[in-house]
Amino acid sequence: MFRPDYTTQVVGQTQLTLTFKGNPKLTDLDGQPTTRGDPDGTTLGSLTNVPVANGKLTLDAEGLAIVPGGGFYVSDEYGPIILHVARDGRLLGRSRPSQP
Repeated sequence: MFRPDYTTQVVGQTQLTLTFKGNPKLTDLDGQPTTRGDPDGTTLGSLTNVPVANGKLTLDAEGLAIVPGGGFYVSDEYGPIILHVARDGRLLGRSRPSQP
């Protein structure tokens, strides 16, 4: 059971262990690799309103949510968009939150 320690004293964390097992290389809808470069466009093939750099989908991932079955969602700062990604790193789709 997780028991937070709300004291002001520095306490070592012993209740949670994370093990790095690798990461998939993220690809766009056509299987092309993504990049981390600063965006210089907003159209990639049939996708519009997405961050693009040097002809590749560019990502600055800010958040991650795991989906049952192994896929995940990634929130992107450049978009702002939310990407649905398969366990193997293939982009399955994207969603653009509505602007206020």
